[in-house]
Amino acid sequence: MIPREGPYLVFILFWTQIASCAKEDAVFLTRPKAEPYYVREGQEGPAMECSFAPEFRNRTRYEPSWTVVAGDLPRHLTRNGVSFSKQHYELLQTNGAYNLQIRHVVFRRDNGKFFCTLLDKESGSQYTVQANVVVVVEPEKPVITRQPSAAVEEGELVTIECQTTGGNPSPSFVWVFSNRSVVPEEWYHVRSSGSLDRPSVSILQWRVNAEDNEAYLNCQVWNEALPKGEHKDASTTRLNVLYGPQVRAGPVHDYNVEEGERVELTCSANSNPAPSQFEWYHVASGERFAGTNWQFLVKRKHDGDFRCIATNSIESGVDQLTLNVQYGPVVQVKERINPAEGDAVTLECAVDANPPASSIVWSGPNDIVHEGSTFKINSIERTQSGNYTCTAINTLTIHNAKSGSVTRTGRAFTVIDVLRRPGKALITASNTVVAVGGETTLRCTTVDIGSPEAEYRWLTPSSSGSYEERKTPIYTVERATLADNGVYRCIPFNKIGDGVEGVLTIQVVEPPKITRPLPESLIFNTGEISVTLRCEAQGYPAPQFQWLKDGQVIKKDSNSHWLISSEQHPSDCSKSDFCSITMIIFLNFLQPLAWNDKGNYSCKFSNGLQKFVTSSMALSVIHGPVILNERYPSDALAAADIGSTARIVCHVSARPDPEFTWLRNGSEVRDGQSRYVVRNIRLNDKIDEFQSILEITDSVIYDHGPYICRTSNGNGQKQELVIKLQAKSKPQAPRDLQLISSLSTSLFIGWRPSFDGGEEQNFQLECRKVNPAKGIPDSMEPVAIYIDGRNASYRTLYEEDETNHHSRRAFSSIAYVVYNISYLKPLSTYWFRVRARNLVGSSDWTPVTTATTSDVRECAAIPRPLTLYYNSAQQKIDFETKQLNDEFCVLLLFASGKNEQDTGSGSDGEELSANWRALDCFDQTPIYDIPSADYLKARLCHKLNLANCSAASEIIVSSTLLASGWMYVIPLGAVVLFLLFTLCFIIICCQMRRTFNLKNKKVKNFTSNERRNDANASLSQSNTKNTLVHGSQTDSGIFTLGSTPNTNKSSGQSSRNTQGFSTTGTVADQWNANIEPFTYNNDPYLPESSAQYQISPFQDSKYDGFIDGFPSNDQELNDHRNSIDGPSTIIYDDHDSDETSYTTNGTRRIMREIIV
Repeated sequence: MIPREGPYLVFILFWTQIASCAKEDAVFLTRPKAEPYYVREGQEGPAMECSFAPEFRNRTRYEPSWTVVAGDLPRHLTRNGVSFSKQHYELLQTNGAYNLQIRHVVFRRDNGKFFCTLLDKESGSQYTVQANVVVVVEPEKPVITRQPSAAVEEGELVTIECQTTGGNPSPSFVWVFSNRSVVPEEWYHVRSSGSLDRPSVSILQWRVNAEDNEAYLNCQVWNEALPKGEHKDASTTRLNVLYGPQVRAGPVHDYNVEEGERVELTCSANSNPAPSQFEWYHVASGERFAGTNWQFLVKRKHDGDFRCIATNSIESGVDQLTLNVQYGPVVQVKERINPAEGDAVTLECAVDANPPASSIVWSGPNDIVHEGSTFKINSIERTQSGNYTCTAINTLTIHNAKSGSVTRTGRAFTVIDVLRRPGKALITASNTVVAVGGETTLRCTTVDIGSPEAEYRWLTPSSSGSYEERKTPIYTVERATLADNGVYRCIPFNKIGDGVEGVLTIQVVEPPKITRPLPESLIFNTGEISVTLRCEAQGYPAPQFQWLKDGQVIKKDSNSHWLISSEQHPSDCSKSDFCSITMIIFLNFLQPLAWNDKGNYSCKFSNGLQKFVTSSMALSVIHGPVILNERYPSDALAAADIGSTARIVCHVSARPDPEFTWLRNGSEVRDGQSRYVVRNIRLNDKIDEFQSILEITDSVIYDHGPYICRTSNGNGQKQELVIKLQAKSKPQAPRDLQLISSLSTSLFIGWRPSFDGGEEQNFQLECRKVNPAKGIPDSMEPVAIYIDGRNASYRTLYEEDETNHHSRRAFSSIAYVVYNISYLKPLSTYWFRVRARNLVGSSDWTPVTTATTSDVRECAAIPRPLTLYYNSAQQKIDFETKQLNDEFCVLLLFASGKNEQDTGSGSDGEELSANWRALDCFDQTPIYDIPSADYLKARLCHKLNLANCSAASEIIVSSTLLASGWMYVIPLGAVVLFLLFTLCFIIICCQMRRTFNLKNKKVKNFTSNERRNDANASLSQSNTKNTLVHGSQTDSGIFTLGSTPNTNKSSGQSSRNTQGFSTTGTVADQWNANIEPFTYNNDPYLPESSAQYQISPFQDSKYDGFIDGFPSNDQELNDHRNSIDGPSTIIYDDHDSDETSYTTNGTRRIMREIIV
């Protein structure tokens, strides 16, 4: 019970205390700081401040003093001005201050509380302030005095003690785990000793878990004697916490996989001790697997939850994942439906998919498309027969997909086969041409096999006019005879009716066999007449034949030296039968035999099976020696370096064998004489040809000069030749560069090699494509082709030698190098030239020669290009790209020629078709920078084989403001308006001058005289450009070519010239880069003249294209300028709106009529 006066006493004491504190605040002006003074033993102590207010400085009434309490014992240090321990403390008194300074700190004396006291002697009141002095002492290194010595189980309470001795002030404790996480203060408590002699203890307690396994704790102690950030510590041993398995099933808990995929379920567990057993368990099926990793090919039955159980000595742990087996659509439909026409048909599509299908679509013949699983046809028609496809699509989100999702498609087919008769039959054969004794298989097919499926009837030459029924559409002709020749017919049929008959002709061929071959050899005398070679062969049909000389075909119509004839003798058999035919062929020499009629002659037969039979013979002509060495121009040449072995060859044709004599400076050179070696050899690969080789070892400069080869064989006069030996040099320029033949993508050219300079020579061929619009090449760099024995062929021809006057007919042996330039563009003109090269250097270039590739052969299987439009204002062509793919491009052609108006692809006429030129083959639209031309058309071609193209399509020109008629009407209308205006002006002037004096009155015409330029006046031609004017400058939509029409050809001008080139096929050797377009008399759109040498095609030869992409770095190629002016015949243009005329030598003449 609190007395009733208790609250009053508490109230009085409270206010008394407040008053006392207020009194003390009034007494002391300064006082010691509230925080302890931390000092170290042996150091000078701090100065503890204490000063009084002026009214309390009267020492008579007020008495100050300092007292210390250390070790629980108080000691008086000062009283008024008296210090009782001056050697330890200094009293500092100035201006009311009563401060105390410790001179030298001692722990036991100074570690305590200092009191500054003011005593009021009259009232007995005391006023006191306190200063705390702490002499700091470091604690000792802590020690772990208690910790678990054995394993503990998860959840068990663990106690750890850490103690340290000494330390002033008492040290603080901090516990830190090995992972540097700080233990919460709530987990431990501290017992401080308060004495340097007794230990301070921190006791840590907590319940361990699995994360504490293998962890240790660090006990850290600190007091103010240690620097900030430093401490003393001790660590426990690692904890051994026993806990059950913590299981993780993977790879993910929601595992999306695709059916058929190999999956691996992984199970891992963390426990102490380690798990002794792992087991997988499929919840849905109860299937189990012992082990951590379970691999299997996933099936739909595996869908669902999988649990992994791990067990150790403590307990078992479990984790679970869900396997979601996804799969693409599985579509089920009826396989076949056979309705009658007019029936209603319903198609059902059952789809099983995970996830469900997002799209189900039916598609069928005639581009039928229906969305949904059910498709109903109310009335079926026979044209709707065919395969109907149900397509279902879903999207899988599987774990291993890189993009996160995968689209899967399922399809199934229903065949709707409306009952009907078969369609039209088509017969194909493994071989339509078969040899006697061979075999061919005929197959009868139809686009519509009908329903029920068709059977077949066959009518063959061996069926005696009646049809044979067969289940299969295959008919095989075995061990064919000539009686199997004829027409084979097939009719498909079923119970509904018969289809349309198919027809195919089979030809059975008896391969030719030579029944009377040529003799192995024949020898004739020079001058013999009526010489005939005969060869006989038998076969069916009548064999085709060829005569060949030295591997080259003898043409029937190209050489008057031979007459080729044949006789055909069929075997004795009836007209309705097929029998072998005997073919007898003759080769008649129309002129007396000459030495060059010698050679290898062959007769060759074939009758359609791509197999030839040949009989050959060697024909020799007895003749006097003919020296075959090449002459430059009258003497032959040989070359050798000083110190090397010189080799001089004399090449002779003769029968019988010739004798050779070598002369030097009039003296005979013999074998073995001095440094000379003479060898005479027969050329085994040539008929009646020999070589005499003079070799000079260790040649010196004196050995250079002329040598004479003299030969005779007792038959005719002796022959001799001067052969000049000289030092090795660069080769001479090749001669007679010419076009031999051309195809749509290749040019076959040849040239005569000149003297090789004494070293083996090769050739450099340069080729440039001519821009048909400009008449000059666009590219500054030509295509360089390097030709040697690996990629060229050599052919020896005999050419009439006009320089030999000793015989009526003399021939020389000419060696030609031939090469096929391939990978060119059809209907394109090319410039080419060639030069020889050896180790010493390069020859000069041959004159530039021109040639044009031929047109392509149209392929009906390639469709024509779709609609193309030409915008002449923008000079571009747009075309549809539906037909274009990686295989095709559009070959653009254009031509000039005003008098040919028919531009149809099939009937252009010879003159107009000769003018067509190709720009390029384009695979992108639009095509820009297309110049104006009279006609444009295009073909669709294979990119890899431009010779394989479609028929041409005409290019439509977009309409413009002016039609072809308006371009004349509008200027005429302007002239009429101008004349009317002039007439009105004259009438007004006449009326105004009527009032004038009659003397001055005179009717005047204000119509000025017409002024015309003289059409025959000569104009300056110094800077006139030979430019083809494509119509009026204001005409952007009509193709008119203001230039000489193709029909106006100057006198003597060949109609087959090519623009910029002479009729011989060669031009000057200047490829000027700044050339202007050529004169029109050398029309670039006209084909070239035929080659000046008639060379037969070489039999059984292949000339592969070999174009190296090496740019020329030897000599700059200048563009060509024609150096030959044409005749100056003036040709007027009747169509050009600006009244411009041209002369055939390229001068543009301007004729204008000005009306004022």
